[in-house]
Amino acid sequence: MQIQNDTNFKKIIMPYEGQPYQNFVIKNLTKKIINFKSIGVIHSILPALPLNLVKREGSPNHIYVSGDGQKEVLIKYCGWNNKEIFLTKSLRFNKKLDRKISGSIFFPINLNKVNKISNYFEKFLIGSKEKSLPIMKTRNHPQMKESKNHQLLEVCLNKLFKKHKNKFNPNIKQNVCLFIGTTLAVIEFLEKNVLIIHLPIHDEFDIYTRKIWRHIKTLNKNGVFYYKKEMKNKLVELSDDNYSFKKLNII
Repeated sequence: MQIQNDTNFKKIIMPYEGQPYQNFVIKNLTKKIINFKSIGVIHSILPALPLNLVKREGSPNHIYVSGDGQKEVLIKYCGWNNKEIFLTKSLRFNKKLDRKISGSIFFPINLNKVNKISNYFEKFLIGSKEKSLPIMKTRNHPQMKESKNHQLLEVCLNKLFKKHKNKFNPNIKQNVCLFIGTTLAVIEFLEKNVLIIHLPIHDEFDIYTRKIWRHIKTLNKNGVFYYKKEMKNKLVELSDDNYSFKKLNII
């Protein structure tokens, strides 16, 4: 990648994910342009262990993030200071909850240890009371339809649905979602008052632990994790349908 010498602007605004190429661009533009300013908008949600967002050479001068809890993590663990971070409503997630997602088991894009996941899910079913769960369904990641690991896990879980069919009750109205592996959706759906069940693949990377996220209570039951939020809108401030990038007033 090369930065052209004929640049004539003073500011760059980008959706920021801490990708190496983003830091490369900011670092080199800062060298070429006097008084250059960079702004990063974290349009999604921080992962459980946000190593990609550690402040380093080439990081933006300022970033926008969508929740006090996320800001706290960036300041305490990722090297940012308070004046460098601005709060905004989420540009990606709104307040509306799609009721059809209840009972969904979401697959991550990166999936391994299929046997581990299948075993933990069966332990979860065995430990659940009869007729205590809503009807559940698998939701493969849209980019991984051809992945053999994803297909295999889908087959395994469907077999477990049949084997433990006495655990499910079509009349349950509570919104419940189960997530596998690394996921950002824990925070989104906690704010939407959905019961979260999490089957991590790599605990140290996947789990929203209270050691980092002080507004999340985490309960571990035999490798299956449950989360509760302590305060409304602390983790992410969900937006109204008409909220957009233009309303940040940074252009």
